[in-house]
Amino acid sequence: MAKSFSGSLRGFRVMVAGFGAVVLTITLLLPGSAGAQAVVNTVKLGACDDLLGVCLANPTQRYKHGVFGQPFEYGTILTIDENGAALRPYNLPFEQVFEDRRVRVVDLDDDGLSEVILIVADRNRGAAVALYAFDPGDDGNSATVYPMAQSDFIGAPNRWLNPLDGAVDLDGDGSREIAVIETPHIAPTLRVHQWNGGQLDTLARIPLGGYSNHAFGSLQLAGSLFCEADAPGRALVQIPRADGGPAGVFIFDLADGTLRLTELQPTDLYTADFFIQNRACAALLQQLG
Repeated sequence: MAKSFSGSLRGFRVMVAGFGAVVLTITLLLPGSAGAQAVVNTVKLGACDDLLGVCLANPTQRYKHGVFGQPFEYGTILTIDENGAALRPYNLPFEQVFEDRRVRVVDLDDDGLSEVILIVADRNRGAAVALYAFDPGDDGNSATVYPMAQSDFIGAPNRWLNPLDGAVDLDGDGSREIAVIETPHIAPTLRVHQWNGGQLDTLARIPLGGYSNHAFGSLQLAGSLFCEADAPGRALVQIPRADGGPAGVFIFDLADGTLRLTELQPTDLYTADFFIQNRACAALLQQLG
């Protein structure tokens, strides 16, 4: 749902037409001149999370991979509070971009604070999955995001990752693992990552054959799921077929690092919406009995 915000922070007035809008304009109120304003910056927004107000911003052509069929990625992630007043950008180094169209908000360790999952790409080393902390701010400080952990880069430029929706605590340590598909257009490979301090360690890496969760040039990122299964150390994994056929439903087993195709029927309840993702996972789990 689009929201309209208006507010002020440290002499700045921020007007946001809604999270679906493209342009965020920041104006400075000039002292001593009633109503006089001067526009000091215009920020082009990409995808936003409606609940937290975390947005990708500042499209750039400094990488030019074109994985989404568009000649740009994003250089900035920023936060906007519920009054539209707080703008706290985090800018990547020039050699890196956010090669993403989704702002995925999760609470991996159930501490009541949200984390943000994004794909970062480096001009020489390709993509990595990155975890950012969301700080809601207090005592007059505005909300912000800052880096917490990251996987290793793939190791070559123009090599990408696409996350699966969902997170599962596979090893019972109180922190959920996440999954991505490495190089979904070339040699799709499932990777399962564990958050370990400042690093996202790789627990498993499994070739997928004819399954993938992205077609080159598409803006569609949803469709693959990483869900709780019927026993500790196992996860249900749904991945579409690369040729457009019916998706496959797999069981991932952490103990031996295997991915086994099942006869479970895939669910079509997949969108970017967190609550629908939960319903989709529940539908898969119900089939296990």
